[in-house]
Amino acid sequence: MTRKTVAVALSATAGCAAIYVTVVLEAHQHQPVYAMPITVVIVAGVCAALTAIGGLLSVRSGQLAPWLAPVATAIIMYGFLVAGTLILLPAIVLIVLVSRRTQSSRRREHDWLNAGAAVLLTLGLVPLGLLALWDQPVVECFPGGVSLAAPIWTSFQSTSGHSGASSSSSTPQQSSGAITAGGVTYTFTCSGPHLVRFASG
Repeated sequence: MTRKTVAVALSATAGCAAIYVTVVLEAHQHQPVYAMPITVVIVAGVCAALTAIGGLLSVRSGQLAPWLAPVATAIIMYGFLVAGTLILLPAIVLIVLVSRRTQSSRRREHDWLNAGAAVLLTLGLVPLGLLALWDQPVVECFPGGVSLAAPIWTSFQSTSGHSGASSSSSTPQQSSGAITAGGVTYTFTCSGPHLVRFASG
C-alpha cells in the first residue's frame, strides 16, 4: 500500500469515528440523565469538521507525518494525567524525534499541507477523544447497586457549585437518592438495573 492509500484509509476511519462520536453525544444531549449542555455537541461538531478537513489535507499531501501530531499529543496528555510531571522528559524526547523525522522526510512544497493537516487533526481528534471519554451519565443503575458520577461539564454550570452524592436503598430491588453537581441537585430512583425517575431541581 502506498502512503497516499494509507492516508485515505486513515482519513476515512478518523472521519467516520468523529461523526459517530458526535452523533452519540447529540443523542445523549437529549437525555436528562447526562446533564449535557448543547455546547458539548457544538464543540464535537466543530472537532469533527476539523478532523475531516485535516484528513483531506493529509490525503492531498500524500504524507503520513500529520497523523503523528494527534497521536503524540494524545499520548502526552494521557501520560500527564497518569504520571504527572514525570512525563515531561519523555514528552520532550518524543517531540524532538517526531520533529526531526518529519523535517527529514517531507518535501518543501508540501510543508504547509503537512503543518495545516497536523494542526487540524490535533485540534479535531484530541478534544473529541476527551469528550468521548468524559461522556457518562449522572446515574447508572445496576442490579446490585447504583453508580453516581458528575460529568466534567457540570463543573462549568455554576462557578459556586460543588459536587457531592448521597443515596439510600428502600428495598433490595429499588434505590433512590440524590447527587449534587455544578450547583444542581439531581434526584433519582432505580428499580434494579432500570432508571425509573430522574429529575433536577
